Amino acid sequence: DPAHAARAGGASTEPPGVAELRAALDTCTRTVGGDHALTALTMNNLAYVLKAAAVGGRVDSSSAFPEAEDLYRRSLSARQMLLGPAHPDTVVTAHNLAELLGAQQRDEEANAIRTEIMDLLGHSLGDGEEGADAGTQEAQVKGEGGR
Repeated sequence: DPAHAARAGGASTEPPGVAELRAALDTCTRTVGGDHALTALTMNNLAYVLKAAAVGGRVDSSSAFPEAEDLYRRSLSARQMLLGPAHPDTVVTAHNLAELLGAQQRDEEANAIRTEIMDLLGHSLGDGEEGADAGTQEAQVKGEGGR
């Protein structure tokens, strides 16, 4: 168990933070359930770290990318149900999933998600005062400065 090895001071093959996020996800899932906002946040964060490690060459992308995709999709589903599709946390997870797919040259899937996000942002922000942020959010979705 990599988490146990890390706690025991042994060598872990996982990047820093992964064992801790896995343990946090396990705790969240057991205590508050899989469809809770905290569990969705933890899934998103673990997926983000796995994707970054794979892109950076610190872990094997053939195992990290599928795990990250599963975590992002589960987080996205929970956030859509709990928060709604246009909530900023839901949009961030959708964007993260699109970036992961793009990193795997799955551009058609990634662009479909990006289009959905831009459509959501356009409908949720409208043309009023709040619409002033739409350009910034659209640039983030397109990869010009997102999270």
